[in-house]
This record gives sequence, C-alpha cells and structure tokens, in this order.
Amino acid sequence: LTTPITNIVVRGNDISLVDRGVAFIQTWNASAVAMNVVVDSNRISVNSEVTAYALSFADIRGISVTNNACTYSPNPIAFSNTTDQITFCHNRFKQCEISSENISNAVFAHNIFDSPGNTGFVFSFSNAKTSSNITIANNDILGAGWTEIVEATGHTFGTANQYYGNVGTIALTNEFTWADVNGRVYAAAAPASGTWRLGDLVYNNSPTSGGYIGFVC
Repeated sequence: LTTPITNIVVRGNDISLVDRGVAFIQTWNASAVAMNVVVDSNRISVNSEVTAYALSFADIRGISVTNNACTYSPNPIAFSNTTDQITFCHNRFKQCEISSENISNAVFAHNIFDSPGNTGFVFSFSNAKTSSNITIANNDILGAGWTEIVEATGHTFGTANQYYGNVGTIALTNEFTWADVNGRVYAAAAPASGTWRLGDLVYNNSPTSGGYIGFVC
C-alpha cells in the first residue's frame, strides 16, 4: 500500500488454515499506515505444521484484537515495524508468541492461553528498536504454562511497562514493573515516577544474598 487506509473490520469469520497465516494487515510503508483496525470474534484453526504467522500486523495506528479463538497456534502473532495503540483482549489461544519489533501504547489483558507445560505467552522483542507503555494484565496461562519476556540484542524498553494480576509463572526483564496475583509490586529499582503513599513497598525483582528486599516510600 502507498496511501493510508482506515476503518478496517475483520469480524465473525471461521477460518481453517493449512499452510498460511491469516489476518495479514500490513502496509510496510511508514507513510501509509493503516488506522482504526478491528479484528473481532474470529475462529481460527491452524495446522500444526504451519510455518507462517497466525496473525500479522504492521504499520498500524489503533488496532483492537478481541474475542478471537485459535485452536492451535504454534507460531507467533506479529506486530511489526511501528505499531501503536494496541488492544489485545479477551482472546483464547494455545501456546502463543507475540513477536514485536517496535510497539507502544499496548494493552494485553484478560486473555486465556492453554499451554500444558509450555511457554504460554512469549513476548519476543527484536532488532534495534524501542518499545514502551506496554501493559500485560489479568491473563490466564493454563496447564502449568508460563509467560516469558525475551529481549534481543539492541532492543530497548522505554518507560511505563507494567505486568500485573496474571496467573502463571513468569520470566521477565527488569524493564517491567510488575505485580503478582496478591498485588505485590516488583521492580528493578525504586520507582522514579507515579503516585505512591508513605509506606508503600516495591519488591526488588532481582534480590541477592545480603541485599535489599525492596524499596519503601
């Protein structure tokens, strides 16, 4: 595409895939972004041998991916180039990887990932890009699966990244301030922004023997 497109809706489809991905919305042109994209209430069946992405989006400003179900998702959901203002909520997938080069202002919340004994929810950030304002909240990682944040060489995280209220084991980088299901907040250093009350405790997410358990306001 060479000109901007707006108001795209992909809704209520039943799609069975053998060897290709689905819902490719990509411009690959930073000056011709897609805006106001809705991907809602689709049922996707992906063959276990599929090598393409199940969902792939690039150069989008404003995308809502909600209420979708995928019976098998061995391959990533990709947000490529510069994708901004993402809402990824109330979806149900099996093991799933969110592969991203450069995203911002994104919320991944209230999703269910059925992943018996596997990495259920992987955020893989690649290339020499910056991702910021990412919230991962209230997702269920079922079947003893876990969440993992993977950051490639050259990638940097900006500010205001949060992880809280999710069910399942986690493996995160220090650039996320996160809270467990009991509401305990963790960070790599004392918060430098936000609103805190006297006595609030932020736990150190990488404690060492003889070190500090956390940071108190």
